[in-house]
Amino acid sequence: MNENINNQEVSIYELVVAVLKAKWVVAVSAILSCTISIALAINLPNYYRSEVLLSPVQESETPGLDGQLGGLASLAGFNLSQGNERTKLALEILKSKQFINKLVTEHNLLPQLMAVKAWVRESDSFVFDEEKYNSQTGKWHRKSNEYLGPEPTVSEIHEAFMSELNIDEDSDSGFIKISFTHQSPNIAKAWLELIVVEVNNTLKRRDIAEANRSIVFLTQQINQAQVAEIKSMLFNLVEEQMKKIMLAESRDEYVLKVIDPALVADVKFKPKRSLIVVLGTFTGGFLAVIAIVLRRLFRNNNHV
Repeated sequence: MNENINNQEVSIYELVVAVLKAKWVVAVSAILSCTISIALAINLPNYYRSEVLLSPVQESETPGLDGQLGGLASLAGFNLSQGNERTKLALEILKSKQFINKLVTEHNLLPQLMAVKAWVRESDSFVFDEEKYNSQTGKWHRKSNEYLGPEPTVSEIHEAFMSELNIDEDSDSGFIKISFTHQSPNIAKAWLELIVVEVNNTLKRRDIAEANRSIVFLTQQINQAQVAEIKSMLFNLVEEQMKKIMLAESRDEYVLKVIDPALVADVKFKPKRSLIVVLGTFTGGFLAVIAIVLRRLFRNNNHV
């Protein structure tokens, strides 16, 4: 057993000696990797992140609508205990493919989302990747997969958008921080503001449509009701639906309220160039050491 331990110690010693003898190989590999990392880091474009802090709009429960009224309201499609469900619904809608595709399509955001090669600060303009998108004709190109068509698909748009979007919800305070990253700080801010506006408008339109359907249903029930008390309750429900519509129409920040608005970032968010160079240099040297060790081990195995 002692002999095996000594052999193992000798083997480790030999490996260390082999690495020390080839220290120039390790140094050259590290320097080469450092040079490549510097070139890569310099050519990487800057990305800027804009952030907005939101608070859920508190929706108090409608007074006086419990018991039988609550049952009638449920039949009419009126949710009396919404709580934080509206906020969760808003965030799920925000992350959905349908919402993002509609947002990108209606506001013509696709070229700036998926075809930007560089942002020119002086003119606040873009250099587009001509292999993907022709900025003069507005036509898209796809080389690898002709079956998908030249333009990006809904899934590709969603993936590209979500890769730059970050949503952080604090379960304790209820605050929501949403951030968006882009090569242009102006685009990052503008799109973030657009996201908040469109999410609020989407929920507003949905609730107004539901309230109108509820009013139609309740009006039919009023015409059919024979008991005065039931008619009175139904009229109260109609009144609440009208209040809901009026509230939605009068409030811009319908579900999410802006606490800290988005600003144009003046400092880049990524890339971390110094970190790229350090990691690249370390990786080059480490791989050289591994190659030397493996070469030494294989040589010993061949001699056995």
